[in-house]
Formats: sequence, structure tokens, C-alpha cells
Amino acid sequence: MASTRFQRSRRALSPACIVASKPVHARILWTALTNNLTPSAKHKKTASFAGLVLAYHPHGDASVQEAVYTVAQPFRMRVPLVDVKGSVGLHFGDKPAAARYTESRLSDAGLACVVEAKSGACEFKPNYDETTTEPVDLPVRFNNAVVNGTPNSMAVGFAVNTPSHNPDEVLAANLLLLRRPDATVDEVLSVMPGPDFPTGAHVYDKDQAGARDYYTTGKGRSSCAPP
Repeated sequence: MASTRFQRSRRALSPACIVASKPVHARILWTALTNNLTPSAKHKKTASFAGLVLAYHPHGDASVQEAVYTVAQPFRMRVPLVDVKGSVGLHFGDKPAAARYTESRLSDAGLACVVEAKSGACEFKPNYDETTTEPVDLPVRFNNAVVNGTPNSMAVGFAVNTPSHNPDEVLAANLLLLRRPDATVDEVLSVMPGPDFPTGAHVYDKDQAGARDYYTTGKGRSSCAPP
């Protein structure tokens, strides 16, 4: 039961919060920051970078390399969190280049998700073997869960599949709710009318019914077609 609760909270339910990072993604960002792989720094070989992440995420370098590419792919992420020099694959099936051929560092958005962790903006916990510490949750500067969505986050008996949204519209909705916490769903829809997919799409949502449903209940449906 304890394992089930942990899996639900950390793998399916927590992405519905502002951070929207699976543990491996959060550890990738933290490792990049602690190794000074910032947007202004020189890229580092992805294979070597993934090896550093294993200090926090002991699940094999291949799985970490795949996760690095996932948060760098512009066709998956509305705002990529890692900047990779080299091929990260294509949305119609081409796989990324081998990690020994690519180089990685934080993107500006990735830095915004983790940089304040060094300023005491979040709690820390020991890593798996208690040789160092890592953030419990990342102190993100923007609502990454809504901007990038949470595709296919699964756990025991639960799943989250949130679409991505336009960053400017998300910030406008955040400001609206900060200034007016009692704002109506229609008022939120006026500044954030629905999803905005990384690959582009025409969204067909009559009277914004699908967006209104998932804004209010967490579950909704709309149709889309290629641009």
C-alpha cells in the first residue's frame, strides 16, 4: 500500500501540480544546474551528462539518455527544457542520435525551472544512497505542468494526460488568478482558450466545451487536425 501511494503521488498525481516533472526529469535539470550546464555554458556530451544523473537516478544510463531527449524534443515539449546539439529525433518516428554523438545543456526554460533551488526556495532530501541531496520539488518560475502538459504519466490505478498550452496565455491566466482568485472559468477561457500543441494543430472545440470541461472537471474532449 505504501508503494502504491508513493507511485500515485510521484508518478501520476504530482504532474498535475505546477512542477509536472517526473523524478528523472527533475533530476536531469538539477544535475545540469549543479554541473554548471547553464544556457550560457558549453554543451556536454549527453552520454557523460547522463552518467552524472545516475548519482540521483540509479536506473541505467539508457533510460536517462532517453529522458534527456524527451525534454529536449520540440515536437513533444511546447517549451523544451534541455538544449541538445545534435539530432533528438523527429515526430514521425526517426530516433535520436546515439548519446555519444550529441551534447546537452539547460535551455532558458529549463534553467527557470531549477535555478532558485540553489537559493533555498525548496526543501531537499537525501539521494538514494544518502551521499548527496536533491530537491523534493523544483521551485519553477512558470507553470510547467500547463505549458508543457503531462503526457502519459501513469501510476497504479491512475493516469494523467494533460495537453500543452501557449506560454503567454498560461502566464496571463496565472496573473488573472493571482489578482482574482475567484475568477470564473469563462474568464480564464478568455485568456487561455485551450491547448496549444508543439507541432501546431487546428483545434475544433465548439463553444470551448472541451476546454471548459477539463478546466472544471479534469476531463474533456475536443478534436484537432494538422495545420
